[in-house]
Parts: sequence; structure tokens; C-alpha cells
Amino acid sequence: MRRAIARGQYVARTEKTERGKRYLVLVNSLPPPAQHSWVTRLREMIERADAAAAAANETAAAEPPRPGTLAEMESKYGTDKWQQIMHEAIRRERAVKAAMQAKSRREKESIAASSGINLRTLYNWIKNYKKFGLEGLVDARVRRQGPGIEGTRRRSIDPEAKAWMLALYKDRAQPSLAWCYERTVEEAKKRGWKMCSRATAYRIMAEVPRGELSYAREGEQEFMRKYMIKCQRDTESLQPYQVVMVDHHECDFYINYGGQAVRPWLTVFMDIYSRCIVGWAFSVNPNSQVLALAFRHMVLPKPDLPFAGLPLIVYCDNGKDMQSKHFGGKSKRKRRLIAVDFSEEHKGILGALGVQVINAIEYWAWSKAQVERWFGTFADRFSRYIISWCGRNKNERPRELDKQLQVWLEEGKLPTLEDINAEFSRWLVEDYLNRQHSALKMTPLAKYQTKPHARPGRVDPDRLDLFLMKADQRVVTNQGIKFNGYTYYAPELLPLVADGRKKVVVRYDPNNMGEIHVFYRGQKLCVARCRQLLAIGATSHDLAEHRREQQRHLKLVREAAYGHKKRLAEVASENRAKGPRAVSGSTDQNPGPAKVAAMLPGPAGQKKPLRRRGELLKRYVENVFSQFQTDTT
Repeated sequence: MRRAIARGQYVARTEKTERGKRYLVLVNSLPPPAQHSWVTRLREMIERADAAAAAANETAAAEPPRPGTLAEMESKYGTDKWQQIMHEAIRRERAVKAAMQAKSRREKESIAASSGINLRTLYNWIKNYKKFGLEGLVDARVRRQGPGIEGTRRRSIDPEAKAWMLALYKDRAQPSLAWCYERTVEEAKKRGWKMCSRATAYRIMAEVPRGELSYAREGEQEFMRKYMIKCQRDTESLQPYQVVMVDHHECDFYINYGGQAVRPWLTVFMDIYSRCIVGWAFSVNPNSQVLALAFRHMVLPKPDLPFAGLPLIVYCDNGKDMQSKHFGGKSKRKRRLIAVDFSEEHKGILGALGVQVINAIEYWAWSKAQVERWFGTFADRFSRYIISWCGRNKNERPRELDKQLQVWLEEGKLPTLEDINAEFSRWLVEDYLNRQHSALKMTPLAKYQTKPHARPGRVDPDRLDLFLMKADQRVVTNQGIKFNGYTYYAPELLPLVADGRKKVVVRYDPNNMGEIHVFYRGQKLCVARCRQLLAIGATSHDLAEHRREQQRHLKLVREAAYGHKKRLAEVASENRAKGPRAVSGSTDQNPGPAKVAAMLPGPAGQKKPLRRRGELLKRYVENVFSQFQTDTT
């Protein structure tokens, strides 16, 4: 046979065994008589197994049979246990085949000794193998354990009890195996069901497919995240800056911000082709302004990195800041409208610069797999080694971190945003960009330099800063442009005032509210200024604080102005408990009963002094209601 295989007469491959190697010959390469003999022997083995299973079913009432086939054995004992059983049976089969080829008793004794059994046991193995095949080599203790199965159904438990137990196990409360088994045993006693042992019940529940179990116990979103089939993007066909992905990440450490320990946020723009971080920004509260800052960092040239220029496509999620009018050019409500037209200067940052926006599917984190995976690298290789590291969750959080944070604040050891940004820049250049990427098989920086830029050219920094300003629409009146409660004016606005109430687009810097840039019909018209704000140098935060102070002042004045009505209501509670003296019908403007809008003074002519203050107040209230009744009539 070895010579025939060497000559190429048969197609075969070798397989290592305990006694050396053996040859596995392809059936199609054998001569026709040999193929016919092999098929006949296989058919006989299948018929013998089917006959044994049929006989076992017929004698089920007489004696508990052993599993007739390997499939039944797997169904009875579970996949893990079945693999252990098959491993032992295959080991015995090797010893049996070697013993059947042995020519002397001494060789058989040697085989039995190497298998750890005596010669009689080896003879029993040979007998069972000749009679039942591989199934006969299964340990008898395993074959006779429990009443077994019948067909594809376990005979130790009724189908109703099994369905009841699995229904409990698939509940959203995620009950334990023990709880499901104990509740099923109680229900089986009430209904007269046959119930299996605890071990068998555990195997039944363990056989539920993991995807089905995740969908039932954890919900559709968790099933989609863990088990739903997913495709992989082809990033090799892209170019640098053809598609960039943007997202936020809450850092796993604390910084010193205004004397308080807060967790900063990192906003990054990642080039999908090279996995390079081409723009970033740290902040304490991510919003559209932080996105604009990170976008500016991505576009403008950098002193120590080759990343610069405008991308073709920005891939982002569906967050409020991503869909904001400032960044994307459309509010979330207007994104759902059809045929919404925006002027060139009011398309938002990306639209004004000719950048296409693609939004990921909502609540599908794996649609941004590249940047989400990078955040894991950032957490493991950067955040973990900051002094104020707090872990990704409560299980990783260091003990007594809150007390230590207070000590570090007092000692000035907590880093600031500027410190973190400088340290991150150093780590990005020295570690991430110049370390081999497992998926790229090269460093991200080398990958970036393999292809030309998808959108060559540079952007004027002044024009970019103008587009990064926030934008809004306003009407030009005869006083100018009213914005944030102040009036802005420029001589260039006079033609629009004479032509009627014209709408313009204003862009402004939140850090300098003293002037606004006015655009009309796609062209910059002028810079309107508010002298009062220019003198103060107010920011948007200062204006908001001023508005809050005005509201507090108004509240105090309102309480002082109408406080006497509350006191009067307390004094007149007894009279009001008796019911109103007059009620009018409903009207179109007031559907309900008419109520007293103001307290009227009492009628003149009552000059008789009253000795007690309580009687004076009582008389005053009666006069008020009497006057109200007269006016209503």
C-alpha cells in the first residue's frame, strides 16, 4: 500500500497515532471493487445501528437500554460531556485495533498494559467492538446511567415539564439554573409531570443555543451586538482623508478643572484607511463647539505630524452635537424634512466646506468599529497610567479614590486639560502612530504615507475660523440686528433697512460677543458691532449669567409686589371655604369659571373705627367680595 501511494496510484494523507503514522486513503481513488466493498460495509453498519435503536425502543418497558447511536449519546449527555466520552472511546478503539492485529498473546498483554487494563478487559473491548462498533467501547457505567432517551426526546422528563422549565430560564429576569429547576419541580408535583434529575435539567438548559438565550434574556440589542452576523468594511480601497470617523469618549481618569476633580472627554477624528488620529480635542463637556475645535485641528497643518487638509466624508453617530446646526448644518427636526434648502453660508461647518456627512445607524456601536476599538487602545495604553485613573467601571475603580482625589487637589498633583493634551500628543507620536498595527501589519503613520491625499490642498485659516463660528438667522430692522438682547449696527445694513425687513445670516464667536459677521445672499456683507459689549468684552457665558441675574431680580420684585395677596388669602381662608360669592359662565377665551384677576379696594364711606385688627381685615375682605359681586352684576 505504501508503494502504491508513493507511485501515486492512490490519493492519501498521513495521520499521526500513538503507534506511529497511518494512511487515510481517499475512497474515490480506490479500485471499483474496493469502493463497492467499503460502501457495503458502511451500509451494514448503518443498518445494524438502526436495528439496534429499533430494538431498544421496542424493549424500553422491559429494561432501560443504552444509547444506540453517537447522536443520541450527545443528546443525552450534552456536547461537553459527549466530547469527553468520545475521546475515551477513540482511545479504546486504537487499543482494540492494535490488539486485533497482534499475532501473539505477549503482544496483546503489552497493549493491555500500555492502556492501563488487564488482558480480560481488552478481550471484552474487542468483543463489544465487533458487536456494536465504536458505541460498544463507551463505558458501561455511562451507558447505563439514567433511563436514557427515546428517539430525540429524553424519557426522564415530560415535554410539558421541559417546556415549562425552558420558559422560566428564558425570562428577562435572567433566573439561575437552580431557581428554574426548583420551580419546575414544584409545578411538576402539582400537575403530575415526570421530572428529571437536577444534573439532567442543567444539561437541558445548557443546550439552549447562546444566540437564542441572549435574545430571550438580554433583548434584541444585546443579541445583535454579540451574535448577529456582521460584515467587514473594505478599507484598503480608500485613501487618506477619504473617510474620517468622529466620536467622543469619556476618559477613565480625573483632572483638575476649576479646583474640582472632573472626568474629561476626548473628541477624535480618525482616518479609516490608516487608523491615524488626525485631529482631537479634550474638553469637560463635549458639544458642537468642541467638535468644531477638533475639526479645525484636523484640517490645519501640524508641526510634528503630516496630517492636514479637508476630508471627503465624515462618518459620525446620531448625537445632538453631531446633528447640530452649527456642525452639520441642520437641526434634528429639519433632518427629517424633505427638500430643505439652506444658503451657502448657513450649511454648517461641513456643508460650507464641501464635506459629506454620513450618519451611522442609531444604537449600532459596531458601525463605528474602528474608532470604538481605538478607544480601547487609548484606555489600556494611556488612561491606565494617569495618576488619577478610575477604571472603566465600578469593578475596576480603585479603593478610596475619592479621598485620594481630594488630597491630590490640595497638593496640586492632578493634571489639567493642558497637561493631558501635551501628554497625549507625546504618546500619540511616540507610541501609537509608530507602533505596528495588528490589522494593518505596519505602523499607522507608514500606512498613511502609502497613498496620496484624497483631497489635496490647504484651507485658509482665516476662512476656516470664520466658518467655525456659530451661525443663526436674524432680521434687519430700522435699529439694526437684534441678537442676544442687544442691538448690532453697521453702515452697510442701511440698504437692507430701506428695502424692508430682510433676513440675514450672522456668525459669531462665543468668546467675543462684541461683534458679529453678517452674510447676505452667500456673500459677507459686513461686521456689525455693539459698542456696549465691545467695551465690556462679554462672552456668551457672561450674557447667560447676566440673564440669570435678571431672572433672579425679577423673581424678588414679583414676590415683593404680590406678597400681600398671599397673606390676604391666608386671612380669608375661612370665608373662602364657604364657596365663592359669584361665578360667571365659561367663555371662548376662558373655558372655565371666571376668577378674580385683581383685588379691588373697598367702597368709600366706611369711617367707623374697628377696635380689633382681625375684624378690620374681615370687614375688608367682605367689602372686596361685595364690590366684585356688584361689578360682575
